[in-house]
Amino acid sequence: MSSGVALLVDFGASRVKAALFHAGENRILLRAERPSPEPRWGNGGEVEIDPRAHAAMLDELAAELCAPRLAAPSSVWLCSEMHGFVLDDGRGAALTPYISWRDMRAARASPGEPESTFDRCRREFGDEFFSITGMRLKPGLPFINLVHIARCGGLPPRSRFLSLPEWIAASAGTYSGNVHTTMAAASGFYDLGQRDWSTRLMDMGVGRASAMDFGVPSDFGGVGLGTVKVAGRTLPLFGGFGDLQTAIFGAGVPNRSNAAINLGTGSQVVRLARSPVPAVERRPYFNDQVLAAITHIPSGRALNVFAGLFDAIGEASGGSRGAFWRLFGTLSAEEILAAPLPVDLNVFPGSWRFGRGGSIAGILESGTAVPLLVASVALGWLGQYAGALDMVDPGREEGQVVLAGGLVRRCQAAPAVLETMTGRHMLPPEGEEDETITGLAAAARGVMGR
Repeated sequence: MSSGVALLVDFGASRVKAALFHAGENRILLRAERPSPEPRWGNGGEVEIDPRAHAAMLDELAAELCAPRLAAPSSVWLCSEMHGFVLDDGRGAALTPYISWRDMRAARASPGEPESTFDRCRREFGDEFFSITGMRLKPGLPFINLVHIARCGGLPPRSRFLSLPEWIAASAGTYSGNVHTTMAAASGFYDLGQRDWSTRLMDMGVGRASAMDFGVPSDFGGVGLGTVKVAGRTLPLFGGFGDLQTAIFGAGVPNRSNAAINLGTGSQVVRLARSPVPAVERRPYFNDQVLAAITHIPSGRALNVFAGLFDAIGEASGGSRGAFWRLFGTLSAEEILAAPLPVDLNVFPGSWRFGRGGSIAGILESGTAVPLLVASVALGWLGQYAGALDMVDPGREEGQVVLAGGLVRRCQAAPAVLETMTGRHMLPPEGEEDETITGLAAAARGVMGR
């Protein structure tokens, strides 16, 4: 494939970001973004999105970026939030909505049932699941949601499992049958050691593995997903990487460091691991490498919960919204490190250390000033990453760590606070470009420049 222009798109949980990238000149020509498609929040914990919404947004973004006629793209490259899925009929007709990773239906017990699907599965085969997949069983994984759907009798009799990138190809173009290993592993049906789908997990999950089709896992960086029709043109579709791995790659692992902290809406602490780290999850990376990873660390989603609480109190008192985020962006490292109140940000099931919900503790009459409260939330937020880093790097082999994610740019004091907490040097993001877009650009350049 000759050098040319690629359309890069990151389907995130809160934003969909796109860029027109000139591979030959190694530069971004134009950018655009939109809020992610709005889900339907069901009373039973369901978080579902119209299965046509993402492809429609891709077409809309492509039309906007191609309108100036700077250069016509010759390919499309995708990365995506992980753990979401669609079941289709094998020919591009959806049998389910897009079921998001935020879906908590399996964490709730049905009327008359003594325990939830999640609690039952964790009790019966949680350890085995971890040994096969490298992931801890948690609400929101496709595996656990499909167990729940099958348990409730709602599983289609014959279907095909697709993560978001493959679904876009199947529904808005042609699908090759490939799935990148980063997205295959995110399903909870992938054997990380065998580098293939696990028949054992399929039998445990849906009870009849042969009745559900899965794509062919591939680790090749330029994995072809097929084609997609955007802005009136049919273009080859590549990538389909997990957004975690794409962001870490774009941040500079392993070029700048072997470890990274991603402070985004979905956040993680990861480290390239030559061997398993006790009690720490493993995730596939590029070039047959494996990451030791702690994921689902409460970040943007949880901070928005606290921001909403501040806004509600402000509005009820005759004020305006936005005080939390305004103060959050102006905090100094000294203010955060001196914050007096312990804050737990685990406000949603499936988060890293979820127990009984989040909290602000230790409130005294001398410590209720709004700046102190916001600084305490920031300290609780950043303290999670210091603890997680010690877990993925217990021998303190990594003296420096790269930072990624939009929130590290929003909280300018974050690098200094993390350096004090961890005793390691923090490398801020290079430039203002989102790391997922940078990672997609690097992957596209590597293939298109051949």
